[in-house]
Amino acid sequence: MKAYLDAYLQHLKNLNYSPNTIKQRKSMLNNFISYLRERNFSTPEQIRRDDLEEYLSFKRQSKNKFESQDSPLYQNQTLVCIREFFKFLKKEGYLNIDPSSDLEFVRVPKRLPNCVLTHQEFKQIIKEVDPHTSIGYRDRTILEVLYSSAIRRNELLTLKVKDVDYVEGLALVNGKGNKERRVPLGKTACQYLENYIRTVRPMLEPKNKPSEYLFLSNAGTRLKETGFKKLIDKYVLQSGIEKAITPHAFRRGATTGMIKNRANVMLVKDMLGHETLDTIKHYLKLNIEDLKAEHKRTHPREKK
Repeated sequence: MKAYLDAYLQHLKNLNYSPNTIKQRKSMLNNFISYLRERNFSTPEQIRRDDLEEYLSFKRQSKNKFESQDSPLYQNQTLVCIREFFKFLKKEGYLNIDPSSDLEFVRVPKRLPNCVLTHQEFKQIIKEVDPHTSIGYRDRTILEVLYSSAIRRNELLTLKVKDVDYVEGLALVNGKGNKERRVPLGKTACQYLENYIRTVRPMLEPKNKPSEYLFLSNAGTRLKETGFKKLIDKYVLQSGIEKAITPHAFRRGATTGMIKNRANVMLVKDMLGHETLDTIKHYLKLNIEDLKAEHKRTHPREKK
């Protein structure tokens, strides 16, 4: 089974899947293959639809590394991974019949996005940043760009100097599936970017080892996810905000704020890099309190 897995992972690399996606699928399929080995399966031809259903049932009842059951969303991600694996095996001629083709997804409860950062909370957080140090100025620039552009964590960390234009107020972002898009940057973010690139970043970049990446660590290398999360946690803790603010909360907060201010949802969708309006619909639901207040203020039946 390992040979089939290696071939599939190489197939994903050839299709230019992101390293994170490949890593996740490798982990899921390793768990699946371990399960098969314990039950004496050695080749894909031995596996039937019932066997796959038993595995998915086993996963639903098992506890993960966090000592809890996998969420319905993660269960469906596992199913997608298995279906794509068997689809590949059939396409390459390793299988005559795909036993996973008609497996059904579990129902995922519809929930509103949580941990949305309000504009007031954003202002509280940036107050904790000391812009008089090189690292502090870098951190303030990161927060301004993150909130202004509503880009994802990995999109921000992989930005290169050549990707940002603080004069025109634009950034070229490499999104999911390596799809590029241009996103706007607000005037405040651009002011910080200009000073950071012209003055602060050269102080962080080693003279003997230049880097093309925009945001650098204390060591002068590309800022990694661990360091990025630490700086977010640090300023959130200092601000006294008790909500579990993640990097993604900045994206949610910017999106919610734009929609509350009557932004064109189709344009917001493009800015976020979404294919459909499904995700945007969640943000529209967040404004129900505003809608209730407006209803009370304007509906004729509410007038005395």
